Amino acid sequence: MKLTLSFVPLLAALVLAASADAATSTAARDWQFKDDSVGGLAIDNLVGDVNIERGTAAGFQVSVRVTAEAASAQEADRIARAVEFSMRDAGSSSSLQVLLPEAKFPTIYIAGVPVGWWVGDAKTEYLGEKRRVTGYKDKGVQVRVDILVRAPEDARLVVRNLFGDAVSSGSTAEEAVSVRATGPARSSWIPAAGPWKCRVTPESSRPIAAAVP
Repeated sequence: MKLTLSFVPLLAALVLAASADAATSTAARDWQFKDDSVGGLAIDNLVGDVNIERGTAAGFQVSVRVTAEAASAQEADRIARAVEFSMRDAGSSSSLQVLLPEAKFPTIYIAGVPVGWWVGDAKTEYLGEKRRVTGYKDKGVQVRVDILVRAPEDARLVVRNLFGDAVSSGSTAEEAVSVRATGPARSSWIPAAGPWKCRVTPESSRPIAAAVP
């Protein structure tokens, strides 16, 4: 992932927004995919954490939790409801995409995006589009989508999670579930018998992969 930086003049004064009065709103969604989804499910998410667990159902089970923060409860609710999802339940071509319409999310706050007087804005590519992101809370929409995937044994899962963590844990079956986190990535491996963890940060563009050992 490549960040494109645009330079702007240093502002004469800094206006600090008080975060003590910020309101938070959450929304949840759940999907049960058909049994033949084990052939391949692809998930795309811009910001949030993805956790993969061993599932008991024959098909994938996916739960999402949207968290939005704003100056008022009404605005936070509006942001949380504005997040959309594109779901396709089609065997080995199954997919779930988190959609943040640009009209409602013109600039998205991402913790960890470089900040400083020399940074005007940054852009990242998501689902074939250039999206504007910022490390300043007061300049971007504050939203994140955390995803829990319950994957059947011997299932194939591809996760493209740009800003957040991708963590897989489950049984000791050899490569029962494969996970690929692609994006601005730095891998932090936990080898041996425990689950492996992929930590995705905006510091590199090297793709990483993890499998449940």
